[in-house]
Amino acid sequence: MITIVYGSRICPDTRNTLELFEKNDIQVDFRDITADLAHLKAFLALREGNPVFDKARETNKIGIPFFILPDGTQTIDGTQAFFAVMKGGNER
Repeated sequence: MITIVYGSRICPDTRNTLELFEKNDIQVDFRDITADLAHLKAFLALREGNPVFDKARETNKIGIPFFILPDGTQTIDGTQAFFAVMKGGNER
């Protein structure tokens, strides 16, 4: 499984994360929630009631970029996602 990234190209954090992954030859399945309503609906379904987003909700943030790692781990922490993928690989 490849890492799934929900985000938006208009979000600086998403752009920076995608650039870091690209520079390190990490392929992702990027799902732009502002370019495709199906991706937005899927993201909202994942976000609803998910404790991964508790801090984002408390601070009125969206919670992107959002990562689903190859092992199924979900996180909004780009550093955690990057190092987990680097350590465990990213099946292509």
